[in-house]
Amino acid sequence: MKEQLKQFAFFAIVAIAFTSCLQYKEVTYSGVKDVAIQSFENNELKLKITVKVNNPNSYKIRLTKGKFNIKSDDIELGSFDLSEKTVIPAETLGDVDVFVSTKFKSLFSPKLLGLMAKVKSNQIPITVEGYVIAKAKIFSKKVKFNKSENISL
Repeated sequence: MKEQLKQFAFFAIVAIAFTSCLQYKEVTYSGVKDVAIQSFENNELKLKITVKVNNPNSYKIRLTKGKFNIKSDDIELGSFDLSEKTVIPAETLGDVDVFVSTKFKSLFSPKLLGLMAKVKSNQIPITVEGYVIAKAKIFSKKVKFNKSENISL
């Protein structure tokens, strides 16, 4: 029993030491810099979204999974998934590319046609609601968000 207590105490001290070494500072998002269509094949739309971020931490953060519901005003554009893992380098203040994809049932769906009508104005109001799974070293965290902004294509 004493040996088990010693082992537990040892593991507790090691866990506390590791968590104190991993001081987390909030990663901040400063907006969308660019949106580019990567491909549109077989009714699947793939986008590259360049976002401005600040990672003040001394370690990289990986976005491994994500799901986003996107709408423009009253037009529901659908659900997008993170299609590639994204790495936010340590101690970075700059641009990071995020890759997302979605499937459309029809190329001429009302959603897509509504979006195309807005593209002409070059400023599109977008609301993105969803989550990403962020990992750093052995820790992971589900980060929820709801952001609205105007983007240009």
